[in-house]
Amino acid sequence: MLQVFVDDSGRGENEANPIFVLAGYAGTVRNWEASADDLQRIMKAQPVLNYLQGKEAASLSGNFKGWTPEQRDAKLKAMIAVLRKYRILALSFAVTYSEFNRILSTPKGLMKTPYALAFCNVVVWMLDSAMKKRSREKIALIFDGGLIGRDRNIKDAYRGMI
Repeated sequence: MLQVFVDDSGRGENEANPIFVLAGYAGTVRNWEASADDLQRIMKAQPVLNYLQGKEAASLSGNFKGWTPEQRDAKLKAMIAVLRKYRILALSFAVTYSEFNRILSTPKGLMKTPYALAFCNVVVWMLDSAMKKRSREKIALIFDGGLIGRDRNIKDAYRGMI
């Protein structure tokens, strides 16, 4: 089974947040399981990382408070090396709110936010990737827990794409 873990960033257009991003990582269950011990070892090594949030890493805040840029970069590079070792693929889709609003936005319906555009793009990428393989496998699309309040967006985007 292919598992794709996805999170979003950019929950509304403003100067600090001009872009909506849907990004994550994809890999087989076997590769995720194989990478788990290595990733946990890296996270538990000093300085300890309890969880990873990109915004905090970029600003050296939250879980990265008190870290130096060199400590952060070393930890992230070690984690990226593990993902590469186990053939975990990165995926991302980004759209600026200004361009989305200028070209695609509709007052209601599927395209009222950039979420549907990003979601459909990620799903199509997954399906295209699956079609290129000789064997067929199930795909699990797993969203960050912070998306629970936006499950309607996910369901609407899926229905619209179908």
